Amino acid sequence: MGTSTPRPQGRRLLTMRLGALEPAKISNDRGLWTWLALYLFDQLCPPGSDGKRKLDKQYRYILSSDYRHYYRHLVRTPWQLSRDHGPNCRFLLLATSDGADPLRRHGDILEQLGGTQSIIRSRPVIAEASRLYSDPLSGRPRKGAAGKGGGSIRRFARVLRQLDLTFDPELMPAGGLSAVLPAEFEGWKKSLAKATLSPIATAASTVAP
Repeated sequence: MGTSTPRPQGRRLLTMRLGALEPAKISNDRGLWTWLALYLFDQLCPPGSDGKRKLDKQYRYILSSDYRHYYRHLVRTPWQLSRDHGPNCRFLLLATSDGADPLRRHGDILEQLGGTQSIIRSRPVIAEASRLYSDPLSGRPRKGAAGKGGGSIRRFARVLRQLDLTFDPELMPAGGLSAVLPAEFEGWKKSLAKATLSPIATAASTVAP
């Protein structure tokens, strides 16, 4: 795993390299994740054109024991999300439209969902969020997902905390969570249906006589 490995490939390589180790033992290994952050430091904190580095918060590089910060570690978090959610975690780690997203940042979507363990560790919840907010072809977040308007990921997290009083996403069938979301999410569900059908329509048009 070279220090120039871009994020999506780097995440897969990291998961494979650490696959032989027991996840429960390495998950909170402060020394391991801090060493890996040091190893990847040129990606996490690359020097600017003037040769100077712009350091982020300490918890981005040194694994914190504070529940408010430990999910913000720039190396451990991609590993954990990849283990927990597989391809469904892509929208949490990629930017909307730029190239291979640098390891040095976490997006607003991850910030909104990562602070609540019942959300970020739930496979049904992240799978449903991925369906609603990610492009079905690229896996990147859809435009506006990280905004503050109705049906945004901010509202999704807040509504989930309310629904938690009466619904258990872990027991719902696929699509069940979307079905109980309030009306403000209808636009996202409709655009999801269009995005899903669009590749099918495009493929059909290429074989039409």
